[in-house]
Amino acid sequence: PLGHCVLTPLVARALRTVHGVPAQSAADGERFVRLGAPPAALRITGNLKYDITVHDEGPAFAAAFAQRIASRPTWIAASTHVDEEHAIVAIHRRLREHWPDLLLLWAPRHPERFKAVSQLAVDAGWRVSTRRLTQWPDPDDAVFVIDTLGELMPFYRCAQVAFVGGSLQEIGGHNLLEPAAVVPAIVTGHHRHNFTAIAAPLLRAGALRVRAD
Repeated sequence: PLGHCVLTPLVARALRTVHGVPAQSAADGERFVRLGAPPAALRITGNLKYDITVHDEGPAFAAAFAQRIASRPTWIAASTHVDEEHAIVAIHRRLREHWPDLLLLWAPRHPERFKAVSQLAVDAGWRVSTRRLTQWPDPDDAVFVIDTLGELMPFYRCAQVAFVGGSLQEIGGHNLLEPAAVVPAIVTGHHRHNFTAIAAPLLRAGALRVRAD
């Protein structure tokens, strides 16, 4: 409460000096106005995340990946956080009971978790390789850790199902549009408040499944 009383006048004073306030929705715009932005400065721009580019080299990347794994089923756990990692191990173990050759592509959200995630998969008893170490997964790998930056989108194209992290804890989820562009099916946890407007049409289309666990 004290912080709110101190910061609100300062934010209002700053907003009164701006010439333009781009907001992704009318509701967001109303919040800026309540904070002190001049209504005349408000512009509803929409969500810039919809301006996504699907690169032409994606199919060639996926084809090179498929040559290494043949017809193995593959899922990707993307942008996962530390408190979600044991859940990823548990579901991969359960899924491999039904599909013994299932491959997990694992892309932690933060680079400092690359090594820890690799070790977690090794401790689970699986053969593990990484993008930096072997470039592509080997035939016997159960887990392939994407320990590089900027390659999540092409690896999305290599999976049949994508789990988007930041959603099993109160982080609010991560971008669902990238997997929606290239992955047949998406799964997320129920903490998706950062992407409610994006999740809603995916849910209506049957392209997104929400799991509380």
